[in-house]
Amino acid sequence: MGARSGWRRQGVVGLVAVGALACGVAAGEAVDGGPDGAAERGPLPPVGSPLHEAPWLVPEGAPRIDAVAPLASARFPAGVGYPDALERLLIAALGDGELPAGATLAPPLPAEVVMVRPGAGGAGIRLSLTAPWGYDESGRIRAPSVGLPPEWTAGQVRSAMDRMRGPGAALPAGARVDAPPLAACQVAEGTPDNRPTCPERP
Repeated sequence: MGARSGWRRQGVVGLVAVGALACGVAAGEAVDGGPDGAAERGPLPPVGSPLHEAPWLVPEGAPRIDAVAPLASARFPAGVGYPDALERLLIAALGDGELPAGATLAPPLPAEVVMVRPGAGGAGIRLSLTAPWGYDESGRIRAPSVGLPPEWTAGQVRSAMDRMRGPGAALPAGARVDAPPLAACQVAEGTPDNRPTCPERP
């Protein structure tokens, strides 16, 4: 695809990858990032932010889960489910780089654990900041994506991207942050070690 290819459609929504959001370019038909059509990399979380080195924010492509140093995890308030936590986390990462309101830092989870569901009487879910969208069968960390209504024009896509970046970032009405299904071994119950063993990766 050329530099002027802007956003693609998949199923009933257009998908904008997080690398595109970070660069100011939608993944598919014509949203220019700069005067020559080249992508301009937007601001990523600043040094000192718990999300500064998040591998899923790298526009060049996410690495394998076993090739990165584990980051801390984030504990969300009670009642915040996985899809909502992902939305809050992405908007925070593209906004001021701080954790979402109400979320607190916790120690890193084991490399293969993406989420810990709370036990009885527990707080909210605990989410890996290394790979909150999980990773595929080869171990490659999944990048976030945002679903947009298919009828949106390139101008509406650009406006939505602008709203999702910088101070006051917010998810536009009609958009959604995708929450992928996680393999059973990526989800622990109550404690990080209470989960099935992951199969060996190729």
